[in-house]
Amino acid sequence: MHGLDGELVAVEAPHNGAAMPTLPLDADDPRAAGPYTGRARPGEGGMGAVHLADGPDGPVALKVVRRLLAADETFRTRFRREVLSARRVSGRGVVQLLDADTESDRPDLAMAYVARPTLRAEAPASGPLRGGRLRARAGAPAR
Repeated sequence: MHGLDGELVAVEAPHNGAAMPTLPLDADDPRAAGPYTGRARPGEGGMGAVHLADGPDGPVALKVVRRLLAADETFRTRFRREVLSARRVSGRGVVQLLDADTESDRPDLAMAYVARPTLRAEAPASGPLRGGRLRARAGAPAR
């Protein structure tokens, strides 16, 4: 997304009230997608941005696809497959897919919001992950 020069803001994390650094929504960020209302942008990557959004049942992580990719039918086909695959995966350590819109101008998917520090934030605060902390952090996605 554009506008990464925005100031960092603190958004209260729903699980414990601790503030997490996020970027404010910029001009290119949707303010709403279906029943979800964006509050902030905690992250982004090559595919798009992840927004902390309010949904009917509480906070969600809303992944919104970049405009350029949304205009690419090959990408849309892959995104549809990603959504279908995510709907089939469940279990301990898997973040639940709540909703998805693969056909809108800006495709998106909403996943359960899991409030925890990023690796980038956790490592400087407590040093390199070792032993049990490393196994717990690395093993969660594999469970």
